[in-house]
Amino acid sequence: MQAPGTQRIAWLDVAKGACIVLVVLHHVIGKYLPLLAVPALHPVADAWAGVSLALKPARMPVFFVVSGFLAAGAIARPWPTVLRRVVSPYYLYLVWLGVYLLFYRWETRTPANRVQGVGDLLSDLVWAETSMWFLFSLAAYFVLAKALRRLDPRFVVGAATVVALGTGWSGIEANNKVAVLAHFCFFALGAYFPALLAWAGNRSGRALLGLAAAYTAGFVLLRASGLPWSVTLVACSAVGVPLGLGLAARLAGVPGLGQGLAWLGQRTLRIYVLHFAVIGVLVALPLRLDGTGPAAMLLAAAAPLLGTALVIGACLALHDAAVYLGGAALFRLPRPVERGLSAVERRFARRVQGPWGTGQPGAPVAPSGAALAPVGAKVPSSASA
Repeated sequence: MQAPGTQRIAWLDVAKGACIVLVVLHHVIGKYLPLLAVPALHPVADAWAGVSLALKPARMPVFFVVSGFLAAGAIARPWPTVLRRVVSPYYLYLVWLGVYLLFYRWETRTPANRVQGVGDLLSDLVWAETSMWFLFSLAAYFVLAKALRRLDPRFVVGAATVVALGTGWSGIEANNKVAVLAHFCFFALGAYFPALLAWAGNRSGRALLGLAAAYTAGFVLLRASGLPWSVTLVACSAVGVPLGLGLAARLAGVPGLGQGLAWLGQRTLRIYVLHFAVIGVLVALPLRLDGTGPAAMLLAAAAPLLGTALVIGACLALHDAAVYLGGAALFRLPRPVERGLSAVERRFARRVQGPWGTGQPGAPVAPSGAALAPVGAKVPSSASA
């Protein structure tokens, strides 16, 4: 929750909403469409896979840059006031690691990183390999960014970028473990250089067209070069991140679409943790795309978009049902843990002077909010983060 007096920045919610839609689309394309379509329709599935791959250097990097920005204020605060920044995502990671450990014992067809025995489970506790790697990363990146905050931020981001580039030669085969290593540079960029988001969000339409052209050309050339994927990811993200942020700022002003994406952006967690299960259930249903004519091709081309809308809608409904039935602890810290963390924050606040003794210990304040506000409308300060 945001504290009284802080402001949400609408176009950052739009960016988060667009990213979660693209994440679901990516998994519908990769985990469902090949199983849904008969071999004659696989060229359509392959074309969609190409689109999803082309979006990869922007999709999660933008997500992590925004996440880093939203954590920037907390990184500068004393540890006792920001413990929930680590405890909350890691708790949710453990919960959903367990949920999918059980779920994938029932659902066996979906391509997924499954926990294979106790060794895998113990390894996942310290370095995520499953599809819940994003939650793990939010906790790990915050700890790392806070621990390194006294170093030159240019050095930290530069070193993290070198690590991201090096993953292509690391020999690590687990995609999600590589992703954990590769994306800290984006979180650190948002956390240490929040003013860059204002710069990206204020790009002109002509500048965005130029960035789109550069992104497309760079992606095509780098994929043709034979260099490891890590080079494409880092190089294209240098264009893809400002392009994605700039587009989000523009979309925030589009009636209906902007508000809809911002609304989803405030509900990314429930969609992220549930959409793998929804896709798994869809895979188990006896639904298949058949035929070779134009109608079948058109249906196959539309299937990922229709599937994405269906999955997101199902996730939102399942969340509301789970909370209604008493399952709120699947999506947030249990009340006793929250009360314990709040007590720690209050005790620390009473012992210090300055900005942390204000009666709102640990309250998240978006950095550089005034600089970002012109490119997006404000929403009520009481809205949930």
